Amino acid sequence: MNDFVPELGHILYGEPQGQSECPAYLEAALGTVRERLREVMGAALGPEKADRWADPFSNTSNSFSCREFTVSAYQWSDPPVDGTFRSGEVEVFWYKHLARDTSCARIPAHGETARMLRVCLDHLDRIDDIIRKEARKEPLSADELGVLAALRADNSWHVKVPDVACLRPVPLADAGCTVVPRGI
Repeated sequence: MNDFVPELGHILYGEPQGQSECPAYLEAALGTVRERLREVMGAALGPEKADRWADPFSNTSNSFSCREFTVSAYQWSDPPVDGTFRSGEVEVFWYKHLARDTSCARIPAHGETARMLRVCLDHLDRIDDIIRKEARKEPLSADELGVLAALRADNSWHVKVPDVACLRPVPLADAGCTVVPRGI
């Protein structure tokens, strides 16, 4: 069922992707990922370069990709390509910036959204741990150095974090725990 009705500009100048209107709880979860990604990239780049990095949830043509999720900004190409977020089975699209004409391939349940959010935030937290470790001048593994190099590459518009052991998920001790995501 397609219940998504795109705005006129999106119809005229883009190719709307999603089948369903994005629920507010999913948009809020992506807003939380966006803010944490901004914090991590700001810490990785330092104050002198952080202002030049624009998050891919905006109308920037930037992208960020890691093991747990990928986010790509709206692309001003011919034809234009919607902004996209993908994590597991969750796929969300937007016109020019997050929260504008936002749709999804299917509507995930609240629990699935909470798990997706936790996975994304945990991954960003592990990247932040590497940044903090470097700031404390602790020795870094080759994998950790590779992560920092990817974050700080000259082509920081399209960040691709390598899939390395130091970023793999740590199993939860209690698989039945309740996750209360930030921002929802």
